[in-house]
Amino acid sequence: MGLLPWRELGAETTAYGAPDAIVLHDAGGGEGAEIITIGRTREALERLGRELGVEPAVA
Repeated sequence: MGLLPWRELGAETTAYGAPDAIVLHDAGGGEGAEIITIGRTREALERLGRELGVEPAVA
């Protein structure tokens, strides 16, 4: 997306832009920080997972 990270007011979540995806990092949950990804397509999410070196968990 070409945008710098931003914070929502009153939240501990930072959003990052990736090609065809948005990554949300919630640091407010204590030890278990959560990362949520939203992608335009399944392939975009798979590509992002490979880049981050993580296995996806579908909710």
